Amino acid sequence: MAPLLVSALFCASALAWVGYFRWKDRRRPEPWVLLLLVLGGGAAAALLALAGFDRLEALGVGTAWEDVAGPTLRRSLGAALRIGGVEEVAKLLPVLLLALTDRHFDEVLDGIVYAACAGVGFALAENAVMWSGGALGAQEAVARALAAPLTHALLAAPAGLGLALAVLRRRPWALALPMGLALSAAAHALYDWLLAQPGLPPGVHTFVVLALWVWLMRMSPKLARLPPRAASSAAARG
Repeated sequence: MAPLLVSALFCASALAWVGYFRWKDRRRPEPWVLLLLVLGGGAAAALLALAGFDRLEALGVGTAWEDVAGPTLRRSLGAALRIGGVEEVAKLLPVLLLALTDRHFDEVLDGIVYAACAGVGFALAENAVMWSGGALGAQEAVARALAAPLTHALLAAPAGLGLALAVLRRRPWALALPMGLALSAAAHALYDWLLAQPGLPPGVHTFVVLALWVWLMRMSPKLARLPPRAASSAAARG
């Protein structure tokens, strides 16, 4: 496939998924300019995560895919958790900046929407790096263009929800934000670990994404019906 065609496919898929998550908040949709800014922030976060992995590797801490598929459970799970933690923290940073500075971040559902957009941007940059480095063939590029943005978006959603609860409820950040971030990192680690294990049935890792998508479909209508800022208390009650 021509590089221009692949680039267009990556970008079109990313914009389509951003539109999907914006549609989830269609009662009070977020401005496109902010969604695209967070998308760009997510792309920058992918580069930040790569720098973080390089630093950990320099310190002798394994974060390579070979470590996730390692011979021992302790080694493989440890590597998966480190990868999940680094990537989910990086994805949350642009959302945190927006949440603390922009008045449009005024309902709990916004945390999920913006975190998802950061995840889409992260996947866009990750796909571009992998394609430019020759790690993807044509079929892999098409598959990742369609699936990777949704996967990274859904993995970031619990962290976005935790951030929104912490910011909008004015409660100590020591509970909601770390819990949401821990859930995102754990889900990410589980997804990577299941994907890396050679003895497991193909596609078993997709159940992690499916579970998060079902959760999103159940939670987003409830949050969307609530007025701004009042949504946080209802979300906390479940």
